[in-house]
Amino acid sequence: MTAVLTRTPAAAVQAGDRLDAVAGERPLVTRVTRGANRQIYIATVTAGGAPVVVERDPGEPVSVWRER
Repeated sequence: MTAVLTRTPAAAVQAGDRLDAVAGERPLVTRVTRGANRQIYIATVTAGGAPVVVERDPGEPVSVWRER
């Protein structure tokens, strides 16, 4: 399989995607959750193993690498 860079709305990000990164390793998406306020919470893990959660609007574009 080949990883393809794609731009998708935050609501379409899936666990297993990798977020695009300017430098270093692309963080792996471990979980995507929708909050009560309709915000999308994308959980990732850094190369060092630290968990990171980012908040996005549902329609906000996110660049992800996805296996095809």
